Amino acid sequence: MPSKELHIFDMDDTLLWTPYFSDFVETDDRGVIDITKEFSEYFKKIKSYFTIIFSKEIFFVKSGDFIVLYDAKYKKPLTAEYVGYIQDLNPEAIVSYGLKRRVWKEMLRMFEDKDGFLVLKPFPGFHSDPNTLGKKINDSVYRIYKKAYNNMILTGRGESMRKEIEDNLKEIGIEMPNQGLELYHGNEGIQKFKVDTVLNSIEENGWEKVFFYEDRKDWLEAVENAVREKYPEVKFISNHITNVKLSRQV
Repeated sequence: MPSKELHIFDMDDTLLWTPYFSDFVETDDRGVIDITKEFSEYFKKIKSYFTIIFSKEIFFVKSGDFIVLYDAKYKKPLTAEYVGYIQDLNPEAIVSYGLKRRVWKEMLRMFEDKDGFLVLKPFPGFHSDPNTLGKKINDSVYRIYKKAYNNMILTGRGESMRKEIEDNLKEIGIEMPNQGLELYHGNEGIQKFKVDTVLNSIEENGWEKVFFYEDRKDWLEAVENAVREKYPEVKFISNHITNVKLSRQV
């Protein structure tokens, strides 16, 4: 009798180690990024926002896999408190600085807290580039993937990249999952897409036990909560795959 156990794997920074956009920038020997090169417009836009809103001159430093914002005057990294400062703004406040209302939501998507520092997220569209597909396998997760009787890859990468993703998996030696390579489509948001995909698979296949491997803790928790609410009889085991730490050289 086929196993009623399903193992679901996120792809980026879970099954594969994925290039961050810091891998594509050019730096000097101190790690300071040359913003006249790759992603120039993105970096210049962020600098202008900090000058206008916070009256602060900044520069960017590559630290490990991350890009950290530095205070140009004090030569120190900005702390993650700025995430809160930006959240406390609103469209009306943004307009008062002479910027468009949409800039607030744009800024909310730009930054995150990594080990207490303010770091940049990849810009919209970054993960639509096939060059950003991971080429290095996360061995500890892949061992589980290979042993699983039923496995699925569930990723936020777009359906338009299916051929490139399938070719990449083949090139690096990962077998296609027998329960589907599920790629994002639509506009409902990646979190909802992942929740709905897992729930639909349980409904269609009657899984009794589901293991989910994911580096995004919020998405992991959202799926777990949805499964426990709709299918309390299903045993759900969440596995948070942690990414590399920010280099303490900052």
